Amino acid sequence: MTVASRLLSAPDNGIADVVRKLLETNHVLEKSLADAQEELLAVEAKILLGQQQHGIVKAQFTERTVQQLQKLARSLVAGSDDIIVLLVTENGNRLQFVAARGASVETSMKQISSVALPLINGKGGGNDAFVQGGGEPLVTAEQFLTKINETLVNPSRK
Repeated sequence: MTVASRLLSAPDNGIADVVRKLLETNHVLEKSLADAQEELLAVEAKILLGQQQHGIVKAQFTERTVQQLQKLARSLVAGSDDIIVLLVTENGNRLQFVAARGASVETSMKQISSVALPLINGKGGGNDAFVQGGGEPLVTAEQFLTKINETLVNPSRK
């Protein structure tokens, strides 16, 4: 009996069928996980929308991917076209952020990026409606959000 046969508790001539079944099960589990993550994101967006202040939704996270932040930001601005979203995550030796605006907001997210990137010696990009960036954690996520929020609430304080 081969090692694969023992690991799969299947005869040598049945390994292919067992592997196929394992792959199908894996695919179903991945799809279920993705669906659950989407539902969680929708709930999280609803909670964050309820916590907005002065038209600004802000949140800090630990060990979130930029893709997760992007998805959350897009969900938030899709749910309310009059908000600005500021999301930041601390990932090891990096501080990463996403900023987005709803369709009826005129403030350019590039303005946020121009204030945010020097705070973290970072790099980033985007457009007037959506920016992202990352850099060194020279400030905490909380300090980062506070500084960006101050810039939005009091534009003369850059």
